[in-house]
Amino acid sequence: MCSQDIMHRDLKPANILVQNGKLKISDFGFARNLDNGDSTILKSVVGTPLYMSPQILNHQLYTNKSDLWSVGLIYYEIIHGFTPWPATSELQLINGINTKSVVIDPSVSDRSKDFIKRCLKKRE
Repeated sequence: MCSQDIMHRDLKPANILVQNGKLKISDFGFARNLDNGDSTILKSVVGTPLYMSPQILNHQLYTNKSDLWSVGLIYYEIIHGFTPWPATSELQLINGINTKSVVIDPSVSDRSKDFIKRCLKKRE
């Protein structure tokens, strides 16, 4: 997607398919084509709240880096079996992101920890 200047805006486990051992991303209903690799600042609130970046959740301007937040959350969930901020409402999710640090199991490799921390930066 990056090489084709596409921002998905709704990356989540349900939109990742496995075919012949390869991952395929599906459901491009909220996708946005970016011009000339630019990071275009967006403001529309689209996607699935649990996987939205803090900027989108807080109705702030955001860029294509918001997809990286979603990738980090999905990776965290693959490793741990749950997301870092379980919530039953959008408000509870926002509060969790704003007040709780990401806790990564100590048995996770340093490389994976670094990847997760880099993806889940609260500020772009």
